[in-house]
Amino acid sequence: MKKFYLSCIESHVDESKNVYACFKIGPFEKNHTLTIANNLRRTLLSELSSLAIIAVKIQGVKHEYSSMVGVRESVLDILLNIKQIALTSTFQIQAPYLAYLSASGPGVVTAGDIEFPSFLKCVDPTQKIATLCNDGQLNIAFLIYPGKNYWVQLGSNQFLNHCTKAFSEVHLTNQGKEFLQMNQFEHANILPIDAVFMPINRVNYTIEVDEEIDTETVDEHIFLEIWTNGSIHPVFAIEQAASSLVQLFTPFQNIQALQLQPQYLTSKTLRKGKLERIAQTNKRNSIDFEIEDGLNPSSILDLDIGNLNLSLRPYTCLKRAKIQNVRDLLKYSREELLLFKNFGKRSLEEVENSLYQIGFFLPSQTDLTKKDK
Repeated sequence: MKKFYLSCIESHVDESKNVYACFKIGPFEKNHTLTIANNLRRTLLSELSSLAIIAVKIQGVKHEYSSMVGVRESVLDILLNIKQIALTSTFQIQAPYLAYLSASGPGVVTAGDIEFPSFLKCVDPTQKIATLCNDGQLNIAFLIYPGKNYWVQLGSNQFLNHCTKAFSEVHLTNQGKEFLQMNQFEHANILPIDAVFMPINRVNYTIEVDEEIDTETVDEHIFLEIWTNGSIHPVFAIEQAASSLVQLFTPFQNIQALQLQPQYLTSKTLRKGKLERIAQTNKRNSIDFEIEDGLNPSSILDLDIGNLNLSLRPYTCLKRAKIQNVRDLLKYSREELLLFKNFGKRSLEEVENSLYQIGFFLPSQTDLTKKDK
């Protein structure tokens, strides 16, 4: 296979919030290219995390339909302008942070007037927030959060309660504390914002075939175009998207370990002690399935045998014998299972080990005879 490479063939910055780059990625085998390109595009659009302003407090404002003296825009217009502020940080943050703005007229208030923590900054400092007249004054506290995709939070009492708690608990400098105390923001209501965390504006891809002569296999390349809002470098966006895809499929690399831990085993009702009592009870009477402490194992008995850690041969032998679930399997003894075609001692060991994992044992021939009588 040819050496894989990722090369930027074109890039430009039209404005602060519109960064473009085109990459040539490959080579890939013919049947792999479309799968990789489509999943990489979807991941870039939906799985990258970013920062956004999720709520604000404006001095003297009780709700989003208020109007302010000396401010040309309405509160709704101000919230829409704040929603367009794109943020970036020098490192990945996991906690909420607070920024604040204090401005007086006349003049235009922009995102560059906001006092952010030292490790945060706005992508476009010229983003307009409001226009102030001579007697206009604007004091705003911003709640900044990390997240994915977008949050629609208007009208959510749970979200408002969370913001109320977050406003009082975020880490503040002494200057920030003085600002909040001076402007008495405890009397201002929290105004939520439909936050957009997606740093990628658009993604497009095309697939081109390598038309080299004298090649046995046909290689293909992906030409991937990315438009970002300026908060992330396009190369880093591809790296994060690829890492997210790899982590998504990591659990499937150990399917057998997952099969040994069915969902019911992780339930709070099945503790280790109860599981041991299930095994002991079924060992004494593997036909009646009477479980101590009133624990009903019907959900376990109805579990399809595909959840057991069985190889292909014993699985197909049991299915051909019309054994669909654990309940059907426990109707047969060890001797009866060995009579199945292509079912040998090794297959029997796999079945017994798998049943032991969930606390059951195959009945003996004697128990089955007594049950029939």
